[in-house]
Amino acid sequence: MTPGGMNRDLSGIKLPGNKGKKATTLFLMPTLIARIARKLPKGLSLNVRRLGRKPFRLVSQEKVRQDCVKLVSEQSQDKLKILLIRRKYKSKHDLAGVTVKCGYSDDSRPEWLRPAQKDQLPQPEREAFPRPKPGDKPARAGPSLNRIKVAAAARGSVRNGIEVKVAPDDIFFRSTKTLVAQRNSLTNKVIKKIARRPTKPLE
Repeated sequence: MTPGGMNRDLSGIKLPGNKGKKATTLFLMPTLIARIARKLPKGLSLNVRRLGRKPFRLVSQEKVRQDCVKLVSEQSQDKLKILLIRRKYKSKHDLAGVTVKCGYSDDSRPEWLRPAQKDQLPQPEREAFPRPKPGDKPARAGPSLNRIKVAAAARGSVRNGIEVKVAPDDIFFRSTKTLVAQRNSLTNKVIKKIARRPTKPLE
């Protein structure tokens, strides 16, 4: 049986589209011996901190029970009550409280740390990329300086039904035997490195 009370046989489980049986909520209720075992000193059969780092490590229950009985027999009833009392959660100290406890009680804030409105912020003397003001017309882009783009645009231009070829000569890459030999001598790692930065000289 699973924690939800359902049978492990998969034939009785419904499909995800249908409503299934609601699982029961689990609560961990430690027994008295379990609470005592948590307080065992280091070096004995149970170390809670080490077991939390390696939860699949085997623990001898008989040895834990013997150590718990030995601890209970050696301690008085009042000490056992103090040992098993639940600790209250202590809130962590913040930086402001620590500075006050250290003797720094000046809560003033300098002028440059105070938040100001956007219109009151200091403006630079010159902006490299100023934002367009409302009503300004967008600037037209100049002619492209890329030879390939210029050649492609010129090849597609048609005047009076006649295709005009006024583009500069196309660029072709001609491979020689020396280049092929050099390319074959390089590894794939070096070729990929050159392809990412083709303008960088190869050492």
